[in-house]
Amino acid sequence: MRILIAGKLNKSGYTLIELVAVVALIGLFLTISVPKLRETLFSSSLKSAVRRLTGTIEQLRVDAVREHEELRLHLDLESDSYWITSSGMSDEEREDATRIGLPSGVDLVDVGFPAGKVMIGSAAIRFFPRGYAEEALIHLRDGSDTVYTLFIRPFLPKVKIENYYVE
Repeated sequence: MRILIAGKLNKSGYTLIELVAVVALIGLFLTISVPKLRETLFSSSLKSAVRRLTGTIEQLRVDAVREHEELRLHLDLESDSYWITSSGMSDEEREDATRIGLPSGVDLVDVGFPAGKVMIGSAAIRFFPRGYAEEALIHLRDGSDTVYTLFIRPFLPKVKIENYYVE
């Protein structure tokens, strides 16, 4: 409590109410921020690879419509990497396309199509100028044998994600 005595302010300290209010505010901020911070700091490399690949797939669908050309997502199961090509690229440009590697410890298990499954080599998923894509399943695994399945459906803009292996 601050008391004014003959023109001077008595600064004897903080009141109990002020201290309780500050502690309550700090507790509220920690309650809100700690779960998000923990999720950010301790998210696995597999989850980040799934998020990054999902974002790439969804962006490819949009880019194919915007650029009015067929785009392809190439997945290399041997080197655990992927890259993007377009129908307008020359053979040299396709060879020089930037490869994006998956994080260490994350593997591309296989890529499934209605006609069959690709388990070695590379696979390409096509995205068409009219907004649809080839149907495919992409399976990713980490060192602890956690598996995620990414569903690419022809006419749905979002990629469906399951945290188990789907045939």
